[in-house]
Amino acid sequence: MPRWSHRGDEVFYMDLRSNLVAVRVTPTPPFSVESRRVLFDASDFLQPSISRRNFDVSADDQRFLMVQRADGARHGQVVVVENWPDEMRRKTSQR
Repeated sequence: MPRWSHRGDEVFYMDLRSNLVAVRVTPTPPFSVESRRVLFDASDFLQPSISRRNFDVSADDQRFLMVQRADGARHGQVVVVENWPDEMRRKTSQR
């Protein structure tokens, strides 16, 4: 699930080693790849899949919005909190 930069001269994607990668391109014909660099290790974040987008690029192309795993969650684990308003009241009343 690659994302184009808002300037249109870079593509961001997750590689097979869970790194977020930036590829500088020349989008006008003939299309060419100028450079590739690893931005950071993104293994603590949920990895993209065909059916969902797990990261996006800020309008200034300097930041990323990513879905991070909950503390202690295993890969693919979903945490469901039932009756969360009651849980929040209970937790805040303990302070």
